[in-house]
Amino acid sequence: MATLLPVLTTYHPVFASQFCQTDEQAHGVIAQYAKRMLDECIDAAGFERGIGALEKRAATERFAPNPSEFAAMCKPTPADLGIPDFRSLLADIIAGKQAQRFGEGYVFAHPLARVICSRKGDLIYTLTSIEFEDAIRAEYDHWTKRLQAGEQLPEPQLAIGHDQRPEMPAELRLAPVSPLAKRVQAMAAEAAQSKQQNQPQIP
Repeated sequence: MATLLPVLTTYHPVFASQFCQTDEQAHGVIAQYAKRMLDECIDAAGFERGIGALEKRAATERFAPNPSEFAAMCKPTPADLGIPDFRSLLADIIAGKQAQRFGEGYVFAHPLARVICSRKGDLIYTLTSIEFEDAIRAEYDHWTKRLQAGEQLPEPQLAIGHDQRPEMPAELRLAPVSPLAKRVQAMAAEAAQSKQQNQPQIP
């Protein structure tokens, strides 16, 4: 925070005139920035990213960012995380659904497209193109925020695990053998054996 205050007052004189008339006032305002940083779990690397963004932003913005805006500036952008822009991701998802429709294999350009397609891709068959785009954008924004917060994308799940087997349908299961049936089977086996033993031997 000792670094942030000089940057805010130097690059945004209006901020200094509004919020730094007294030391008490300045400390109170900076405390709000500090609270927002803690609430958003911004680390040292994120703070440095925010300071750099703040310095660049001052060239086009007259007013200083509020605490929430500055916290957002501290987070990596989608490009920093290697996330494609929305239009590229949308095209990737549509191509993936078209390939699946014709039973063709498809490798998504980015894992995020795979995740979103598995969650919302089937909506392409029930929504208008505009509604589908809105649904995918909502998912894109949702996952982008989670990735910016340091979360990881879920791993793909197999429909049936390697150590699992599908349960046999009930109509294909063999009914348990009753004691009487076992006895009949044993008697039949004894009769067959006796018949074989009583057959005349050919010299």
